[in-house]
Amino acid sequence: MRFEDELYAKRMFEKVVSRSIQMGTTTSCYYSSIHLGAAKILAKVCHQAGQRAFIGKCNMDRNDSLDQYKDISVEHSVQDTIQFINFVRKECSSTCHQKLESKSPHCTTAASSSNVSPRVGLEKHEGSNYSLVQPIITPRFAISCTDELLGRLGELMKTDKQLRLQTHLSESLSEIEYTKKLFPAYSTYSEVYDAFGLLTERTILAHCIHLEPSEIKLLVERGCGLSHCPTSNFNLRSGICQVQKLKAAGFDKLSLGTDVSGGYGVGILSTIRDAASAAKVLSFPDSTDPDQAGNRPQQLSIENLFYLATLGGARVCNLDDRVGNFALGKRFDGLLIQTGAAAATTLAHQNLDSTGDSVDRRFSDWILASQAEPYLDGSNPNFFVDDQKKEIDLSHLLEKFLFTGDDRNIGAVFINSVCVGGSRPLA
Repeated sequence: MRFEDELYAKRMFEKVVSRSIQMGTTTSCYYSSIHLGAAKILAKVCHQAGQRAFIGKCNMDRNDSLDQYKDISVEHSVQDTIQFINFVRKECSSTCHQKLESKSPHCTTAASSSNVSPRVGLEKHEGSNYSLVQPIITPRFAISCTDELLGRLGELMKTDKQLRLQTHLSESLSEIEYTKKLFPAYSTYSEVYDAFGLLTERTILAHCIHLEPSEIKLLVERGCGLSHCPTSNFNLRSGICQVQKLKAAGFDKLSLGTDVSGGYGVGILSTIRDAASAAKVLSFPDSTDPDQAGNRPQQLSIENLFYLATLGGARVCNLDDRVGNFALGKRFDGLLIQTGAAAATTLAHQNLDSTGDSVDRRFSDWILASQAEPYLDGSNPNFFVDDQKKEIDLSHLLEKFLFTGDDRNIGAVFINSVCVGGSRPLA
């Protein structure tokens, strides 16, 4: 309810986005609150900060646990959503840079408007699909929405093929049971979303822990993406998503998510570590059935984990044609990591210096400074290398960073070739 207050929303969102970037998050999918004004502010904050982001005004016209925290009506929820989509596409385009004031004329909260939002339609803005900040349809989850609201959101998805959708699916057994009670016409949780046209190749589904075989088949057929959120799942005792099982079943759009504040890790590094632990837990031998030991799921390799945190996430967001790796022609979203490895930095400097490119020269100068002073005061004491070793194995450095590194090792954060943060950002 506090996010009705625009000043509070601006203050909190600025902290969240800044911290997210400092933790190395180049692309984020945000669930804002139900308030139109707050969602607009979050979009502007991300735009000003230069973070690649999908932002959703939460849709929920049903809330059995807190009746006062829900949309006023289906029509109000849908119209606020359309207004938000139009706002983001117009005001947060890559070429539009406006100073975010405490009280922007574009940020009128739902609370300050009438009970029925003025009826508007989806607008088209050329190039908006390539902007860093984009809107995303966000029904919180099935049990927070009525049939009518889910149907109206499905119509938006059908009308506008650029729109993505994010929601939760099959997070806990009690959630599944309650969903089936609210939607008795459907035999599975996934069928509820599918019936209203919400399962497409533009859909991002968080959790997906307790899927039935028919649901896995349906989601694969629809081309949906999955965000595995192990930290949250451990914290809430929801269960463990069987990533390897889903992959074997043909689920090829898999990624990692933090699910803050269900999870307590702001950046993807803690999620990578918990994903590794989750897979290992699933691979524990069953003492009651030793004959099944060979059929246990395999743990996730370093390569698998790194993929899920990078290109996997880009695929789930349908951004893999632009970001996710350093393939020629893609946008440059990346992190410059401080490792303290003199041999590696010297080699990198030589390679960059030979190109003569002005951007590469900036990298070169930064790396030279890092080599001379690899760690500043307050640096990560858990991440260290043998500075007497002549040969540095980059794969070992990567593994060391993934499991012992933190934001102190992230020297610079680049989004769309612009340095937007880091512990030692490039000037």
